[in-house]
This record gives sequence, C-alpha cells and structure tokens, in this order.
Amino acid sequence: MRVPSSVSSSGGLLDVVLTLEPASVVINSMELGIFTLNGTLPGPTLRIKAGDRLRVRFRNLLPAQPSARRQHNEFGYVDESNLHFHGLHVPGDLPSDDTKLVVGPGGEFQYETDLPQYHMPGTSWIHPHRHGSSALQVGGAAALALIVDDPPGSLPDEVANAEEVLLVVQDLALQELSRIAQRSGDSLVWSAPAGNPPDLLVINGEHMPEIAATPGRWQRWRVIFAGWRNLGRSALNFAVDGCTMQLLAKDGMYISDFPRSIQLAPIPAGGRADIMVKCPSPSSRYRVISGETLIGFVDTSAVPVSSSELSSWSPVLPDYMQDLQATPASEGCSCETEVEEASINGVPFSEDTVLHETFLGAVVERKIDTGGHPYHQHFYPFQLVDGFRSSDFFHLGDWHDTFMSDGLTREPVTVRYKTTFIAGEMMLHCHRLDHEDRGSMAFETISPTGSTCSCSARALDTGNIVIIAVAVSAAVCVVISVLGFCFWRRRSHRRSDVGPE
Repeated sequence: MRVPSSVSSSGGLLDVVLTLEPASVVINSMELGIFTLNGTLPGPTLRIKAGDRLRVRFRNLLPAQPSARRQHNEFGYVDESNLHFHGLHVPGDLPSDDTKLVVGPGGEFQYETDLPQYHMPGTSWIHPHRHGSSALQVGGAAALALIVDDPPGSLPDEVANAEEVLLVVQDLALQELSRIAQRSGDSLVWSAPAGNPPDLLVINGEHMPEIAATPGRWQRWRVIFAGWRNLGRSALNFAVDGCTMQLLAKDGMYISDFPRSIQLAPIPAGGRADIMVKCPSPSSRYRVISGETLIGFVDTSAVPVSSSELSSWSPVLPDYMQDLQATPASEGCSCETEVEEASINGVPFSEDTVLHETFLGAVVERKIDTGGHPYHQHFYPFQLVDGFRSSDFFHLGDWHDTFMSDGLTREPVTVRYKTTFIAGEMMLHCHRLDHEDRGSMAFETISPTGSTCSCSARALDTGNIVIIAVAVSAAVCVVISVLGFCFWRRRSHRRSDVGPE
C-alpha cells in the first residue's frame, strides 16, 4: 500500500507550504480530474507535537474560472479556497483556523497557530473549507493527515511499539461531483472515458490496496474518513473480516476504557478512529470492508509471532476534556441544535447571524438532533452524556468532534463541553459538505469576558410565515373595517344632530 510522504516539526516548529492545485490521476483504469494538496493523493502527512507552532503558507494555484457561480448558500466559488485544521484545539480566528477566510485564485495566506502544551495527541486532518466549494474540493480529493504525536512514555508498550498504519479513506463519487461541478460552473472535475464512472473508495490514493501485516502482531491503524458525504445513507462502516479490532481513539482523542473490542467502526464523514488490529493466520488474505463494499486487503506474512494481550489503559485528559457527565450545564447554557439539509435550527448560514452565545468557563450543553447528518464542531470537542444506550463503538462519556446518530438513536443526543481557554467564533456544520455549502452551517460566539449564555429561537419556516402573514393581513383588514364603521357611525350621528338646513 502506498504511504504518503511525511513532514515533521523540528525545534518546536512545523513550517510547510501547501498548494491547492488541479491534477489528473489514473485509478482503476479511469483518468480523473481532481484537486490535490501539494500535487499528491492524499497530500503529505504532517506530524507535530503539543506545544509546537504550526505555520502553513497556503497557496491557491487554481485558475480563475469566469463561469463559476458566486451566490451565497449555493454551489460555487470553485476557484476560491482556504484550509481547515480539522480536529485541532486552536483558535478559530486569523491567522489561525478561520474558515471565513477567502483566498482567491493565485492568492496565498500564511496560517500560524500554536498548539497548546496540553493538546491531546491524536489523528486529525486538513482540508479546504470555502463555503460553496467545500464539497467539490474535498470530494475532489484535496486532503491530508495531520497527526499530533504522542510524548515518549505516554502510551502502554503494546501501543507504543506497534507498527503504525495510516489509512486516508476518500470517496471519489465522480457522477455526483460532476453534477455539483456543472451547477458550480467548474471545469476541473472530470472523468474519462466519458459516461457514468463508478463511485470509488480509495485508501491512500489506491483502489483496493494490499496492507502487509505480520500474523499475531498488533498494528495501530489510524483511519481517517476524509469524506464529504454519507455512503448511501450511512457512515464508513469500517471493518477487517476475521481480524481482532480494539478501539483506541476516536476523532483524535483517546477513549478512557481501552481496550474496547469492536466489530466495526461506523466513522461518519470527517471522523477518525485509531484501532489496534491483529490478524491471526500466516500466509492469509483478509478483507477490509465498508459495510458490504470491499475496499482493500490485509496480506499476512508466512511466519507468525505471538503478542501479549492489550493491557487496560486510560489517558491523562487535558482541561478541555474533563468528564462532564455528572456536571450540569451552566445557567442558560443548554440549547438545542438541529442539523438540516440547508440550515441549522431552520436558519441558513449567514456571517451576520449567531446561533448560540456562551462565555469562557461555561459548561455548555447541546441537544443535537443529527439523524443522517454528520455534525462537526470546530476546536471544542464534545462529550456524549445522554440520549442513547452505549454500543461497542459509542459509549456515553466518549469524546467526539464529528458525530452522527443515524442507526444509534432517533432521539436528540445530549453532549457537553467546557469552554476553557479559546474564545471567539466557533463554526459548526453538517459534514455532508454538499449540505454545508447550501447553508447547513452556523457559528457560536464565546465571550472572553461575559457571564451569560443565550439560545437563539428557531427561525420560522415558510409555511409558518405564510400563515402568519395571512393572519396579520386579516387582522389589519378587520381593524380597518371596524375603524371605518366607527367613522361612518360618527358622521351619521353628527348629521342627525344638525338636521336638514
């Protein structure tokens, strides 16, 4: 299997140039027009340590496309872009991870942000996030892995000494992307030969890759679903047939009850899972699957080894991940968030509209109604505290930054997080990015000095607006009629009092 090139921080600094550029690749005998970061599929893996500075000079090498649509909450802006550090606990304003930034064709911007010393080690990723073109650019394969390395001595030996396997899973759905490109005015996404190309799930840029393993030896798999939509109506239901899988982390955050045996990992678009994998038999082939879809193989070598069982382990959690299951929300800080196809709480995205407001030091509670929408929240992860029964992959008390409740519960799921040190605007959105592009995005504000929360009212839908408009019109007509009648009666009385001349 192909292994992406890797760049690591040195002397407390990770200083890189990332370019967004069009490219053509051949996968499964098809030539495809896609987007890349630094010209490769996926882009180079970036590795950084907690406490280091991340400096990224982002260059948008896309050509200007005069045919591109430029209408708010619609597909378009296909020659503009920016970057999102998906999973990092860093500020959401410039020069850090501000997704409202627009870098035009031929333009560039230097991002710079410091990872806090207490940042949780784990698996994150980077992708474009320009509102209007995120589905096309991420679906068109512009993505790379971003790993916050573990400090020496922080992991149990079985995990620390395990071979690491990175799998960046990408969904090249060329038929759907071509329709979005047509609506956007884009000419850079294409496939040849013409026709109806099949959807491809690729791992590290390869179709059906072969992953080498030693039978009986643990490997640490870092699985990133660098996705932009659901697969059918579901998540990436990731599994390795016939091999043992023990969950280690989700969304770049270690679970507190490792090892946890799982049968599959239902990773939503944008989500990640770190899994300890062990395949038993020598000279054997095991299937890597997503649901019923075969996406790769594990091929074991001829000589087996013996490995010790994984010992119980719990991580040291940073301040922004302290257990909140028994901690009630701060007064007024419990709100509802409903993710819909083109809105959040019925309100399409606007930079002038704040969904919820909170303050530093608050325990924030959200009842999230996601259904089949993968909900993603920037820079503050959230803890699952109520609304469903624990399964093997989802336990109450787990932390996520991307979550989808479809198949788990029909009820809203209650989550909590504490605003510890980062204030400002925090984006949240549906990670079905074709929904996000059309308005399923919002932001909350975190005040550095305030002490109150507020929950915005749900916007009226069209039906309610029509009903209210009709009711108001009818009321106005009644009032006018009554006033007219009174005026007529008064004039009649005056004429009666005066009498004929």
